[in-house]
Amino acid sequence: MTIPNVGSVKSPLLKEIAKITFSMYNTYLNFLSLDIDSYFKSLDGINDGQFKLYAEDELSLLRRLKEEYWKLPPEDQKDLSFWDLAQFDKMTLSTILGALRFFFADEITYDPQENAFLLYNGSVNEENEKLVTGCIHRENYNDVINVILQLNGISKSDSESQPVKIKNKTAEKLLIRMEQAKKSKSFKERSKMELPNLISALASRHSSINMTNIWDLTVYQLYDQFKRQRYLDSYEIQAMNVAAWGDSDGKFKETLWFEPIDN
Repeated sequence: MTIPNVGSVKSPLLKEIAKITFSMYNTYLNFLSLDIDSYFKSLDGINDGQFKLYAEDELSLLRRLKEEYWKLPPEDQKDLSFWDLAQFDKMTLSTILGALRFFFADEITYDPQENAFLLYNGSVNEENEKLVTGCIHRENYNDVINVILQLNGISKSDSESQPVKIKNKTAEKLLIRMEQAKKSKSFKERSKMELPNLISALASRHSSINMTNIWDLTVYQLYDQFKRQRYLDSYEIQAMNVAAWGDSDGKFKETLWFEPIDN
């Protein structure tokens, strides 16, 4: 999908997600989902323990920003965005850059002087120098992020990743940081909707998708096919009940199998 004046964003293939690991994919989505409130919450206890993400002076600066932000009157708080705060946080900017590079087909760099991500689609000038063909900045950042999240089957207000076991300590700390900023959910409910579980469930249930070819689906296609399979399963169960016991109350919907999928 092409975003005008930005670049070409994609819904990643499952094999691309597996290559970077499901945990890093979740971490990317979590960082792209940050707003001011969840960002500040994610700083709580961030340097506790053996593995530290920030130098103490960096963390001290971010905590001062947090204190100053909450002292502002509400009308002044509304003038600030997560983008403004992220400019002071090199680690967060670096992670967001990694996420954008994963979800875009274009080459992407961050320009600290412009406070913007610059995109290159391969076009060059007469001197064979790369041309900037797109830009992600304060004014369009949220719109770009919403497109990315939608192509990954989630909305910004609803996004969440699942707790996973990972070996890389820095990635683990990043993921823990994101978990601190999320609403709690039952472990059983979270586990059911983890990507690995959805992949396994759909491959075992679908008539033509299996563990060999499922990796060529995009994550959006996975969610779409998973939801459609649930509709089909519900239809088959109801159809068998009607065949055996009839439909005297008229509740059976013959069109259930091709009803629009609720997102």
